[in-house]
Amino acid sequence: MINFELDERLAADTFPIADLPLSRALLMNDARYPWVILVPRHASISEVFELSADDQQQLWREATQLGDAMKTALGETKSILLR
Repeated sequence: MINFELDERLAADTFPIADLPLSRALLMNDARYPWVILVPRHASISEVFELSADDQQQLWREATQLGDAMKTALGETKSILLR
């Protein structure tokens, strides 16, 4: 992960909450929803298909772990918000 820089618009609208093995987890500045974005820390990548197959699998693992953690933390609230 070389020369990763978060887009300034995204940085202005989010709070960093964690760096995972591949991605930076960002919490959107929107009190209505617990909206977390995973941004792979790769320079010049803007689409998932541009990641290697291994990194795509890692992104999916991180998304799955994040979803599980959010469901545990938010309980039924997460399910209600996503309807």
